[in-house]
Amino acid sequence: MRDLDSLFEALGKSAFRRRLRVGARELAYLHGEVAVLETALAMEGASR
Repeated sequence: MRDLDSLFEALGKSAFRRRLRVGARELAYLHGEVAVLETALAMEGASR
């Protein structure tokens, strides 16, 4: 398996990857995912 440092280095050199951009829609989705995970962690901590 490839280590993460070499993976991200290779991705940084990829012409295809450099053309991709995270748009407002993707950022909103990720923000929602983070909120769900934070809530789940808080609920887990409260149940202990």
